Amino acid sequence: MERPNYFAVIPAEVRYDTALTPNAKLLYGEITALADKQGNCTASNKYFAKLYNVSTISISKWVNQLAKNGYLNIEFIYKKDSKEIEQRVLNISLIPIKENFNTPLKKSLKDNIYIYNNINTSTNTDVYITNNKQITNANKNETVHFTPEVVKAFDYFLELFKGEKTLPKSKPQKQKWLKTLQFIEKHYNLAESYKAIRWARKDEFWSANVLSLPALVVSKNGERKLDKILAKYNSLHGEEKPEPMKRIKGNWKLVTTPEGKQEVQLVNAYGKTINEFLLMHNNGYSKQDILTIKNYLNGKHS
Repeated sequence: MERPNYFAVIPAEVRYDTALTPNAKLLYGEITALADKQGNCTASNKYFAKLYNVSTISISKWVNQLAKNGYLNIEFIYKKDSKEIEQRVLNISLIPIKENFNTPLKKSLKDNIYIYNNINTSTNTDVYITNNKQITNANKNETVHFTPEVVKAFDYFLELFKGEKTLPKSKPQKQKWLKTLQFIEKHYNLAESYKAIRWARKDEFWSANVLSLPALVVSKNGERKLDKILAKYNSLHGEEKPEPMKRIKGNWKLVTTPEGKQEVQLVNAYGKTINEFLLMHNNGYSKQDILTIKNYLNGKHS
């Protein structure tokens, strides 16, 4: 088939995300080039498969990979009064779209959009996340994919702010809290942050200054309130970290690769993510160093 000659956009956050395969990143760029002003792309898996000379199964894997990591939202438009799919819509959730892209959704189909997501959530979050079930999204303008860890953490963090007027009540407010947890998971550590915030909520000084979870990650003069809380908590209660973790300053965390393997990652002081491969080949870390860090992050300090 004749290949398009338009430009594609692949932002740095996508390019350097180690959870994505190279082909998934390339597909992301293709989707941005086909998307309209609202970030919607209606091209099918069959179209992409022919374009790249691969199977539709491969395309499906790449699309799901992008959706799982929060870069795409997947919507299906159904024929009126029917369960038959008329069109799939891939919505870009990260980057601004070029103004001259022109593949708009038909307004007449707007009321028949249903959402597919791939994780469970507790019923009181009311965020319309389900496990391969067809549901109507009450807020058709936005669908966000959250990791199971973020969804599980929601109720625990909610409990920390019990009694505050800032507790989320509406669906958009709950999504804002979930997005905050998603940010903490990516740039900090959920478990460590939970312990620090729990301490701050009981501290005589900090309790009056920690009234809302989203406010903790708002950057002011390059610093977030969560940074200060973590620094103070660690100075008082922090466990001694193993020597390999002290070599480079930053936030260490465990991630699960697309292959299901647990991997150590470091987000350094400049916000750059360094995976195990780079740690060993560029920074002199040994396999034993990585294992030591992994055991520490898993709570196995023996």
